[in-house]
Amino acid sequence: MSSVIKPDDKAFLQLPGSGQERPLYPGRVNEVSSRGYGGYFRVHDQEVRRGMEIQIGFQIDGKFALQPVRVASVQPEGEEVRIALEILGDPVSADTRQSYRVSTLTAAVRCTFGGEAGCEVLEVSATGFAVHSSRRHELGRTVDVIVHFEKEHIAGRVVIQSAQRISKTRVRYGVHAPERVSPNLSFALSRINLAIQRQQLRRRACSGDE
Repeated sequence: MSSVIKPDDKAFLQLPGSGQERPLYPGRVNEVSSRGYGGYFRVHDQEVRRGMEIQIGFQIDGKFALQPVRVASVQPEGEEVRIALEILGDPVSADTRQSYRVSTLTAAVRCTFGGEAGCEVLEVSATGFAVHSSRRHELGRTVDVIVHFEKEHIAGRVVIQSAQRISKTRVRYGVHAPERVSPNLSFALSRINLAIQRQQLRRRACSGDE
């Protein structure tokens, strides 16, 4: 087990029992050692207690990861809380879209993403999708979405897990749709994933007959 965060890196805390959506509290790390981290976070000191086992989130190679840590000390300082954390385990990618992903570029899947209509969905799996957006969204934030596919319009909430700027006006976001938060959306993504796979198989079959 070792530290992978550098001083001045942005980070997030995920607390146990923080409600159904398990929000992430933003902050920054200013001390790093082989045993743990120290940093300032925007969280109420009453919510964090010494000895509590929580998770710290951060980016590794453009992907969002979570690492188990234990709270060693808590000290309120102005609007932030200084928290010392002891590392308990190695970081694990929080992108849980491990099922088969399909490209949606030929399937005309669109999304209203955080209020921005007409966003292009690039790929879909049973648990999330990738989308282009012109707006800025922070990692770990929950965003309201409506996925548009054929005659369906499925609303739900997703968690931002990765962000990659493609151009001056576009960002590619990877999002996760937790089943416990948006069961209808999670179920719909599975159906869309399978429907697009069937479309692609039919195209291949037709091209093979030519």
